[in-house]
Amino acid sequence: MVLMSIQNRISITLSPRMRKALELAAGLEGSTTASYATQLLTQSIKDEIKDDPILLAKWIELEKEALTA
Repeated sequence: MVLMSIQNRISITLSPRMRKALELAAGLEGSTTASYATQLLTQSIKDEIKDDPILLAKWIELEKEALTA
């Protein structure tokens, strides 16, 4: 069994065209594709739940747990 890093899992789920766009945007920002994809996903989630105080509180709690793990 081959274990894949998060970077590989992100790349595999994207089409080749989207992967290239992600690589370009990450390169312009100066970060890795995985870091840039994480930032995009995090911001998208926050944008979606910003008006729901219960979901936002849960998200903040999960982020704190992830940082301490």
